Amino acid sequence: MDDFKDAIDETITTFFSVMPTSFANVDTNQEDSIHVIPFLEACTNLVPIFDKLNSTAFSPVKMDFCGNIRKIQQKHLSDPEQFQTLQSMVLHEVEIGQQTHSNSATSALLWLKRSLEFIREFLRECSSGSTDMGVCAGNAYSRTLKNYHGWVVRGVFAVAVKALPYRETFITQLAVKNTSKIDPLSRQFEHALLSDIEVFVQHLDRVLVVINNFYLKHSLDSSETV
Repeated sequence: MDDFKDAIDETITTFFSVMPTSFANVDTNQEDSIHVIPFLEACTNLVPIFDKLNSTAFSPVKMDFCGNIRKIQQKHLSDPEQFQTLQSMVLHEVEIGQQTHSNSATSALLWLKRSLEFIREFLRECSSGSTDMGVCAGNAYSRTLKNYHGWVVRGVFAVAVKALPYRETFITQLAVKNTSKIDPLSRQFEHALLSDIEVFVQHLDRVLVVINNFYLKHSLDSSETV
């Protein structure tokens, strides 16, 4: 029976399984060496998840996420040969004293990391069996971004949480249309989706551990709020 289920899961495509580049493609085997291009491609391919949550309510979060991707990309393009890795960009800014500038790649990567941590925790909450998307997002937010947000930004996020879709709607949004005849609300699809989320979160976490360790090693993390 398990083999039969696995065979079915292989034919079910989800938002996570069809990403052309995901965090599974980001190599972390070399300490302090995450290549910029696959990392940014993986981040960019994750952007549509904000629309699946609620394109209007999450537009400020999406804009911030995309803005940080763009800042890192611009830094990379300023000298692609020198800035092949995230760490090389950050260390260069540290060397010239620009790491605390608001438009620095160091600051952009820090906030991008925090947003990715929120997404990781949100997906974990959704996979835990909770049917209340608001609770899932609230718990994830409390463990991640909330620590760095002032009361105004927290209020913006509170509004976004109230506009979250029902779990069934979100699951349906994560189905890839025209690739499977499986009902997105069936147990077969949910089984495949949860499996894809688990794999995605594992690889995302692997990348985040390296970035977190790097920022801690060089005392680049900050508790300042916005």
